[in-house]
Amino acid sequence: MKRACLALVLALVLVFQVPGTAFAVLNVTISPSTQTHAHGVASHWSLSWNGQAAFTWLFEYGDGAVIGDTRSTTSASTSHTFWLCSTTKYTQWLSVRDSTLDFGVMHSYAWENGGNPC
Repeated sequence: MKRACLALVLALVLVFQVPGTAFAVLNVTISPSTQTHAHGVASHWSLSWNGQAAFTWLFEYGDGAVIGDTRSTTSASTSHTFWLCSTTKYTQWLSVRDSTLDFGVMHSYAWENGGNPC
């Protein structure tokens, strides 16, 4: 829930950052939208978006880890391994802003099974 609020606040800050400027929402996708893995098995995501280059993007894994970059391409790939004692559902957030300050936000879910060692 905290991540959802953080992403919403970030989006609102981007919207109201430049008075008098019209903003559009970018088409942002995360694939897969939901995934489940055994203990210690990496989750993988393909990220994509549209808009006017260059892009600044931020991807939150849901456990406090974050990756981001500024690039001219409209996609990225990432992976992350969760090491948990009990099964946990994480929500990932992708936020993208383009050079015209248009933005987009999308989320996905990763169910990660707990296991040993704990």
